Parts: sequence; C-alpha cells; structure tokens
Amino acid sequence: MVMCLALLAACSKGGEGDQSGQTGTQKPDDGAAKKAPPKPTGPVGKVSAKISFAGEAPEMKPLKRGSDAFCARTKVNQETVVLGKDGKTLQNVVVRIKPGTVKGPLPAEPVVVTQSACMYRPRVMGGMVGQTLEIRNADETFHNIHGRHRRLGQLAGKDTIFNKGQPAKGPVLRQKLPRMEILELKCDVHGWMKGFVVLSDHPYSSVTDESGTAVLENVPVGEYEIEAWHELYGVKTAKVRVEEGATAELELGYDAATDTPQPIP
Repeated sequence: MVMCLALLAACSKGGEGDQSGQTGTQKPDDGAAKKAPPKPTGPVGKVSAKISFAGEAPEMKPLKRGSDAFCARTKVNQETVVLGKDGKTLQNVVVRIKPGTVKGPLPAEPVVVTQSACMYRPRVMGGMVGQTLEIRNADETFHNIHGRHRRLGQLAGKDTIFNKGQPAKGPVLRQKLPRMEILELKCDVHGWMKGFVVLSDHPYSSVTDESGTAVLENVPVGEYEIEAWHELYGVKTAKVRVEEGATAELELGYDAATDTPQPIP
C-alpha cells in the first residue's frame, strides 16, 4: 500500500455558506456520484483520501422555512459544514485528480440529485463535463432549479447555465453538465436550497462520507496532484503516486481558524 500523508497547501477561497441539513454529523446521501468510473485498459490502482478538520466548527443554525407549508413540516439546520462521525473529519468535500492531467472515459450513468424535504440530496457531487445531470423532485411542492457557473475561487455562482421549473413530484429533468469548475444549484423559490456539482475533464472524483473519506477507483497508474474542495473552506492539494493494484492513501486537513473565507450568513 502506497502511503502519502500530507497536510498541505493551496487554500483558495471556497464558498458561500448558507444552507441545509443537520448539525454535526449527517447520514451520507444517495450518491450516483460515488459509483466507480469505467475501468481503463491499462493498469489501475486507487486513491483513498481522508479529510481531517481542526478547530471549532461554526454553528449550523436552524433554517427559516416557513414560507412554504410543505417545507416547514421538516425542521432543518444549515449544513455548510458537516463533520464526520468522529467530529475530527469533514464531510461533503469533493476529492479529485487535478483537471488537465489525466484522461478517462465518460461515465454512462448520470449524476443524480433529488429535491427531498426541500433540500438537494446529495448536496455536493462530483461529475464529468458531458455527463448528464438528472434532477428529481420527491417533494409535494414546486421547485425551480437555477444552475449557475462558479469558479473555484468565487463565493457565488454568476453565469446562468439553466433555469427550469419542476412541479411537485413532476417528471425528471435532464441537463448535460456543460463546463469545468463548479455548477452551483439553487432554488429561486426556496432561497435556502443550494447544491454543488464539481466538474472535471475526467471521471476520477468522489465526495467524503461520514468517516471523512473519499475513494477514487480505477485510477490509471501514475503520479498526480489531488485536489480537495469544500464550499466554505476552499481548496487543498497534495501529490500522490498510484501503483498497480495498490491504494495510495493521503490526508488533507482543514482548520477552522485559518481556512474560513467569510462568516456564514
């Protein structure tokens, strides 16, 4: 097993924090984004990344959802920062190989996001440019899905990619994932709803679970720079070497005292 431990580097400003879910730990969402990518023809290995968290996490306050009677049935807190079960790791961090350094086949399956209890599930996903985003509405209320392009260093999406309405338990919407960096999802009807799809030019990305771990499967053998992105705490990077049939392990760390770009509104 190849070991690469790094608490490293390059934190660029990461995200807006306003939204959704449970304080502390959160049960991982259904993740089409976590399926292994198609296996390439050459030798492959894995990357297992653990995302640690130091310092005091910001309070995740109750969301004000009284504007919609259906949404108000469920009490939900912000989930901009969701810690792992041990309180020392971080969920909802996208881990990927840095774009422009590896090629891989386009996954046949879509990236799936479901509007459930007036939240996006999963909240954070990885995807590949050209892959299909499938949007479902499991709620008994109307939603509007506003997709905006956001750069890694921006605190909010700016350019509208699509803006579609979806009635209560209505037909599935499908949208091609258009370009690199981040597709930010928001609902113009329910302002607390927010989700993120981090887009790459390859299929090698995953999202940390309740143990703070993300695993990249079927990675071609080679040396890579790994990027981790969190919506509030930004980007961290580390180098790793993937060998055939082995798992390259690495650790990246965020610190609440030094990595927060702005207060959560």
